[in-house]
Amino acid sequence: SLWPLQLTDGRSVWMTPLLTQSTASKTDVFVALEHVAAFTLVGYIIAEFHGRDLLRYRAIAGRVALWSGGLSLLLEAARSVHPLYRASLSMYLLTMGAALFGGWMYQLQRDHVRALLQRRTARVAVSACTPAQGTLHASQRHVA
Repeated sequence: SLWPLQLTDGRSVWMTPLLTQSTASKTDVFVALEHVAAFTLVGYIIAEFHGRDLLRYRAIAGRVALWSGGLSLLLEAARSVHPLYRASLSMYLLTMGAALFGGWMYQLQRDHVRALLQRRTARVAVSACTPAQGTLHASQRHVA
């Protein structure tokens, strides 16, 4: 988001609109979309790092918000001094929302995998209790 690197005059410019121009090009929209998608992945990674505790998402959402908020603020501060970009409050809020969404996606995937593993474990346990093929169960044996 900060390429090409250019020397700055040290002024920091913050704004509330999402994009810097009133008429955004396709490139500007794709850069913003890339930024938001990257923070979805950041949220997923943060939740995965903290999600090994098997906590509910409510318990780890604060950590996801704290870490992603700090990273997003750092990136927006760097964008604020770049001559081609400006820091955007809207982008900050969108990246925070995307990171929380990414963390929630991790939580949903983890719960789904755990449910599949429990179902598989239950199926293996049931098959271990049933007799193997080729052997007769006690109710199937006929005494002559």
